[in-house]
Amino acid sequence: MVRLTTDVAASQRAVEQARHILGELWVEGLDTAAATEALRQAEGQLREDQEALVVAQQKDDEAQRALTDAHRQATIEVEAAACARVLALGPRFEEVSVLVRQLAVDTARETEALRVAGGTEKYAFAVNEIRKQFGIFLRLSGHSFTNNAHVPQAFMKYNTWTACLEAICGMRASA
Repeated sequence: MVRLTTDVAASQRAVEQARHILGELWVEGLDTAAATEALRQAEGQLREDQEALVVAQQKDDEAQRALTDAHRQATIEVEAAACARVLALGPRFEEVSVLVRQLAVDTARETEALRVAGGTEKYAFAVNEIRKQFGIFLRLSGHSFTNNAHVPQAFMKYNTWTACLEAICGMRASA
């Protein structure tokens, strides 16, 4: 494209020079036939160079559009693949959600049974502690996604949910 622009500029200079020479010959009253022919050829070359430049610019514009379209298409494909991976997590979330809800129901039922079996005073605090720890562990399980409920390790009373239940019940969980 640079070469074509340079060619157009050179052709324009040649046309200007041919006009100047033709003008001088005409003013002096000399034969202008050769100068007129030179001007006609210079103008023809200028038109050819300008047309070539226009064609090259059109091709460049088309190539730029094709590149932009290809980039847009690649972006769309990357986005579609990312969406597909996120959507694939839906059924897994639904399964885990059902399990967590069932775990909450089971935990509520069993801790209430513990409170009743052990006497209201003995396990009243324990049931509240289990509920509190359940909430902490539940929030922590989603921390990397939700970025909330971060609890520094130093403030965690129990390292695991099982350790919490073992401490409250005063016995080790069976494997």
